[in-house]
Order: sequence, then C-alpha cells, then structure tokens
Amino acid sequence: MSTVTSRKGAYVTVPAKTYNAVTSGTSANVTLSSTASIVRVAVNADTWVALAGTAYSANATLIPTGGVEFFAVSPSSAVAFMQVSTAGNISIAELGGVGF
Repeated sequence: MSTVTSRKGAYVTVPAKTYNAVTSGTSANVTLSSTASIVRVAVNADTWVALAGTAYSANATLIPTGGVEFFAVSPSSAVAFMQVSTAGNISIAELGGVGF
C-alpha cells in the first residue's frame, strides 16, 4: 500500500518518533525515513511548519498552540519548523497504516 487513499484501519506510530524543543527565530528540521507517507505534528506553542524542506519558508503552515495536524509527505523528505514567538515543543511522528 503506497498511497494515502488506499490506507484502511488504525494508524501505527513508527518507533523512531522525534520530540524537539524549538525557539522563535531559529529554524530546525527533521528528516523523515525512506518509508514515510504520513506524519502527525503536534505543538504546544504557535509554530510554523514547512513540508519537504530543510528550512522554514514563506510557504509554511501555521499550527496554533495545542494544534495537531496530519500531513501526507514524500519519503525521505523533511519537516522544517520555527516557533512564532514563545519557545515550546513539537512532536513529529511518522504513521503507518495496518499492514504498512
């Protein structure tokens, strides 16, 4: 099963989950595995998130404090992130469907 639309059932969190402290004005990134297709991103402070990049860009998505988003991603791409003003944490977990 290689496409998001063909996935059925509950998601399983890949063990190689990352949890990072982030600050405003400093962009950081996490490189995803070669099998990544969906990521769950959760934040505890307003955070800009850019997909498929190694640095924050003007095309980033704003996730507000306490937000959780799911994104379809390309294998081996990266998720870049930067806090808006208050330092906080971001959780980036790769997810796979049953039978992944």
